[in-house]
Amino acid sequence: MIWGLSELVRAAGEALCAEDVAFRTALRSNRDCPGQFGGILRMANERYFQFVIARFYAGILPYVVKVEDNRRDISLSLPGRREPDPREIVIEMKCWLSASGNSELAAIRTDMFQNLTADIAGSRTGGFRARQGLMLIVSANPRGQMTSNVRWLSDRLGVSADDWETFVFDTENADGAEVEFWVAGYDVSKAGLQSPALRVE
Repeated sequence: MIWGLSELVRAAGEALCAEDVAFRTALRSNRDCPGQFGGILRMANERYFQFVIARFYAGILPYVVKVEDNRRDISLSLPGRREPDPREIVIEMKCWLSASGNSELAAIRTDMFQNLTADIAGSRTGGFRARQGLMLIVSANPRGQMTSNVRWLSDRLGVSADDWETFVFDTENADGAEVEFWVAGYDVSKAGLQSPALRVE
């Protein structure tokens, strides 16, 4: 199987969905503290989501999976590869969960237009060059709003909304309200990105 953007996004989404189900089941099984709602949104932490995804990747991908590897959130390396830097795919992740959506834009832009593009171009010290550089966005919103939010984000980053792969599942927040949780992935290596002016409202 070839693990491209759509497959990696789907696997990340499946990992977070399974974690969400386990979290909600555990809360509802806690008889000593009844009435709790929410799944993984109760712990909306980028590192938490990162490790859940990395653990799932490690069990299914034909790669050696590492986290926080040489300044990248997740790296995938071919087993037995002996180059000084064996990473084949590098991944950056960002939670996009603020009320306005604006506060995370600068950091997302830095990862996409500077960090990942440098890895692909081989402009890092030592000449490391990744085959793929992927940006993963983790977010949540009321049901039915993912598509419009991906379009909003793309517009402000200056990229096409059609180039994202997404995975979405239904869950609830800590108040018990129904929401959709989603993962969106962008293949920086195929986009030929150049840094645009950052649009913030």
